Parts: sequence; C-alpha cells; structure tokens
Amino acid sequence: MGSGRRDEVVILTLIFAGALIPLLTTPVIPAIDLYNHVSRYFVMAHTGSDGYLAGNYQNHWALLPNIGLDVISVPLARRVPPLLLAKGIVVLIFAVQFSGALALSSALRPGGAVFCGVLAAPLLYNFILTWGFANFLFGLGLLLWASAWWVRTRGRTVRAVAVSCLLAVLVFLAHGFVFALYGVVIAVLELSAFVRSGERSVRRAARLAAPVALQAVVPAALFLMSSTAQTAGGVTNAVSAVAQLSQAGGLLARLADLFIYRMTTFVRVEHGPALVFDGLTFVVQGLLLAYGWSRGVVRVSAQMAASLAVGCLLAVVTPPTLFGIGHISDRIPVFVAFLFIASLELKGLRWETAGFMAAFAVIASLRLGATALDWSGYAREFEDFQRIADNTPSHVLVANLVIGGSRPDDDHRRCEMYTPLLAGARDDAVGLFASNAAQPFRLIGPLRAASDRLPPQRSWGEPLGNYPALALGAVAAGFDEVLVCNPTGQRFTPPHGLVVAASAGRFMLLKADAPLRRDAGP
Repeated sequence: MGSGRRDEVVILTLIFAGALIPLLTTPVIPAIDLYNHVSRYFVMAHTGSDGYLAGNYQNHWALLPNIGLDVISVPLARRVPPLLLAKGIVVLIFAVQFSGALALSSALRPGGAVFCGVLAAPLLYNFILTWGFANFLFGLGLLLWASAWWVRTRGRTVRAVAVSCLLAVLVFLAHGFVFALYGVVIAVLELSAFVRSGERSVRRAARLAAPVALQAVVPAALFLMSSTAQTAGGVTNAVSAVAQLSQAGGLLARLADLFIYRMTTFVRVEHGPALVFDGLTFVVQGLLLAYGWSRGVVRVSAQMAASLAVGCLLAVVTPPTLFGIGHISDRIPVFVAFLFIASLELKGLRWETAGFMAAFAVIASLRLGATALDWSGYAREFEDFQRIADNTPSHVLVANLVIGGSRPDDDHRRCEMYTPLLAGARDDAVGLFASNAAQPFRLIGPLRAASDRLPPQRSWGEPLGNYPALALGAVAAGFDEVLVCNPTGQRFTPPHGLVVAASAGRFMLLKADAPLRRDAGP
C-alpha cells in the first residue's frame, strides 16, 4: 500500500470515528422502532431459559425477506445486554453503509473516496434511522456493496455473476424491498449501457438482461414460499387504500398530504434536531453542488445518472406498503442519497476541489455536532426511565402509552424507545413486533390476549383527551401496568380507578387501585 493510499485510509477511519460521536452522548438512541427490535432479539434469545417470557412469546423461525439482523443479533443477545446490543447494531449498520458507499464510489471511478466519506458521515444519521428501521438500513449497506461488485465485474466471468447471485440473496434476506431497489439499480445500469452502445440488437439485450434476471431467481422463489407473500396485502395494500379513500371522498387531500410529506423526507434525509436546521443545511449543500457543477468541479457518474433519476421517480410513485412492510416510500430518499454521494466525482484545479471538500466537511461537522448535542438530552431522560424501571415488578404485563406525540418528521422528544426496554431490564411482557409477514416471532398467552383487547391507538402519540380512556382500557384489557410518556410536558393526574405506581420526569407508571374484573381472553 502506497503512502497516499495509507493516508486516505487514515483519513477515512478518522471520519468514520467522528461519525460515531453522537452515539457516545446518550445511553439510548432516539430511534422509534429500534428498541422494539432489540428487545425482540433479547426475548427470542431467552424464551428457552425464562418461563414467564416463554409463556408470552414464541419464536417462529422462517425464511422471510426481513430477517437479516435477527439471524445476527439473536445469538448475540444471549450475552450482550440490550442497550449495548442496540449500539452495536447501529455501529454495524453504519460500517456497512459507510464502507459500501466508498466501495461503490471506488467502483465507479478511482479516487474521490475522501469526498464520499465526508458526505456519507452525516447521512448515516438519516430519516430512516429516526424511524429505527434497522433491517432496511442494514440491507441498504449490503445493496451498496452488491452494486459496487456488479459495477466492477458486470458480466465478466461466471464466477462474478455467481457472487452477485449470492449477494442478491443476502440483500433479500436483509430486506425484501431493498432487494427490489437493488434490482432497479443493476437493471437500469444494464439498460443505460445498452442505450449508450452502438449495438442494440436483441441478442445484446438478452446478453445484458440474463445475468440480472438470474440474480432474481432464488429471491423470487424464497418470497413466493414465505408467509409475506401469503398475507393479505403482502405485496401492497395500495389498491384497497385508494378505493377506500375514493369512496370516502378524501383521496385528493390524502395525496396532497403524502406529496408534502414525501418532499419533507428528502429535505430531512439527513435528520437533525430541527426542521429549520435540516432545511438550511439541505439548501446550502444544494447551492454548493450547483456552484460546483457550474464551475466543473463536481460531476455525477454517467453510469449512475439513470438510476438516480429512476430513484427520484420511485420516491413519488411508490405506494406506502410493499412486501408486508409499511412506510416504504419514506425509505427511498436515503437510498437515492447514498447512490448520489457515491456517484459524485471531483474535478478541476486542486485548490478548487480542496475548498469544495472543506465546505462540505464544515457542514458535516456542524450536523454531527448538532445531533450529538440533541441526543445528549436523552441521557437525563434515561435516568428518569431507570427510576421507573426500578419500581416496575418483574414478570408483569406492561402497556405503552405515548401522549402528545406527532409525526416522525416533526420536532419532538421521542419516547417510543423506553417501554420495550422493560423486557430486558425486568423480564416484563410488552408489546413487540410479531407480524407473520415480517418477524419470526409470535405473541402468545396472556400478552396476546391482552394485546387483542387493547383499544386502538394512533401511530404516533395520542391527544391528551384520549389518555384516560386508553389508560383504563389497557388495564381492563389485562395489562398489569401502563407506562405513560408525555413528550409535550403537560401535567395530568391519573384517571379514576388508576394510581401512580412511580413517576419521574416525563414518565408515569400507572396501575389499578383495586383488582379489576376482566373478560376472558380469546
């Protein structure tokens, strides 16, 4: 390895290390679904040794297009505590994404890895990380690696195609929709090559298409055999949703709301503490790129231009649900963003490229610093949660109730992370993801019965006025206690029939003040 290459590796290592700083500022990562997944891994690892957990949860291993991190994390969860496991998973995701972007950048053209690394560092803290969609993010990193391999070796040898087929299966097992995106990338790459070439015969088209189609054979077979494909709406529920909205007369309003929301996911693809901050840095980076383009300092790789255009189109037209997974369209901007930064190349005079890179390095530092500062506030809140956990008995059913929350693209303090942690901290039974179409896991016994009787809750937080009925309803359904989180800072007293078992900061643990008569469960 030459000295120039060594220097590049050192710089990239320092960039990646700097990108991890926000993870060090808080014991709990403010990602909506992350700890639900992590607690599920913990439960799956301990159902054989804990009779109470075994009476409420059941492992149900199957080949699913959303299982990648389950296979990796469940064995680790036998020895690694949930808080440390969550950070380990996020570091793994970051490493696969960061290195995958560098690999694709290097495959598209030599040099430019440092610029790609500078752009990738703040993008690791993206809108989908806020959602906590861990399998998707892990699969996205694998997509970048698989795309890099395809760009380097496309059609060169039988072995190269065989490796691509293996990578395609790994991408599919990590996340089914990511596999679909990978198919889009390589199919558009081959189509672009066909269009740009002088030979546009049927034979050449078949020669280019065959290796792409070959990579889909095993994943398609696995999908058709999976429970995801057999579930109602397993492919998509878009048709039924449009029909219902049309009948109700709310289709146009919903489409307008979706368009605004999808544009917001682009503006906040690098997700920071506030919409204004994200919007400002988005505009500044856009202006810098436009200036660099006008000066000839920065260009997009011709190989990826068509894939980027198709990705932007998908962000607008993709239905919200595909392959049994919701919020699909939210995920496309981060996919497009990683492809975009891997596709950029710097040209021009040395001082121009150095200044251009320095400007983006300053923005990256500001974004990472703002995220670290914002996340540090959760350290105090976690101490409050620990006080609540210390007052929660082991082996009880605990319901979760978030009051006053708003959509993930809004600015508010998150509290969806905490209740799932009681599964690992106290061996309590809490509601965890257990969809036949997405997880190798089931709710059974008292937890299943209580969950089926729960009053329906909104996706992201309830108005204060709904709180008394929902809290009473959770206890009446069979839950022993209700952990209430109040992100708006409103003060309220428990409804009649419930008492405060513990209270700290934004958290309140409620239980019945007398034994309740409950209906028999299903």
